[in-house]
Amino acid sequence: MHSHRAIGSRSKLIYAVLGTVLLVIGLLGLLIPIIPGVLFIAAAIYVFSKVSRRVRAWSHKSARYRAMHYRFEQLGTVSPVARVRVVALMGVGAFVAGISAIAASVSHVVTRVRR
Repeated sequence: MHSHRAIGSRSKLIYAVLGTVLLVIGLLGLLIPIIPGVLFIAAAIYVFSKVSRRVRAWSHKSARYRAMHYRFEQLGTVSPVARVRVVALMGVGAFVAGISAIAASVSHVVTRVRR
């Protein structure tokens, strides 16, 4: 396991809010096919593991989450601004893919109705 630095109460609050937002988006993503729900839930687990020993211990028991933690820890050399840009671009890409899927479905329905 990686050693974790102590996190201040302000940072804990920010992580908790961010984790909650990611979890809500992830749960919505399980219902709405436009949003990649599993990706957001995985990100929420990572964020919550930064502030909760229980979540960290639970997530490190699974090989999948251990690997995810390792990959996220490797991002430590990337600036926070660059991380936000990447996440924003991923979100835009997912949104565009969702709109494209909806447009294709609507086009398919319109074509069938015209016949």
